[in-house]
Amino acid sequence: MDKELRAVKFGQALSILDTLYNQLFNHKQQLLTKEKFDRFAQRPVDGLMELHKDVMQYAPQFKPSQGYLFKMLEEIISSLDDDEYTNDPLDPKFLYGYYKKNTDLDMLAGVDYAADILNLSPGTVKNKCASGEIPAKKIGKTWIMDKNDLIKIKGK
Repeated sequence: MDKELRAVKFGQALSILDTLYNQLFNHKQQLLTKEKFDRFAQRPVDGLMELHKDVMQYAPQFKPSQGYLFKMLEEIISSLDDDEYTNDPLDPKFLYGYYKKNTDLDMLAGVDYAADILNLSPGTVKNKCASGEIPAKKIGKTWIMDKNDLIKIKGK
């Protein structure tokens, strides 16, 4: 088992759960207190289960785009081997996984954001995503884009 890689994966999972919660409450409520963050580092499986439970109680309020975050979370958790999915304390590298994933998630954009950036209607953005003119991934009925791609398109 690579302890650093394990730590990074748990850090990424923590970031996704934190992002979901922040999106639900527009950053008005915090999922992660210092105590929860520290407890997660010391007992990651218990922490993951606790935070997952905290987030899932709001599942009926989720927007379709948040399904993408759940898919990412599932992929990370399923990538953990049995010997990695333990409550052994995390290597400090989990902070790298957490902050790197936060940065990556901050770069995701939906149709409304893209429409504002590109000065287009949301319908036009969806059509351009469907045709491949705008690089995007469709999750259910929702298009997800990288903000860097939108900035490049706007600059053309």
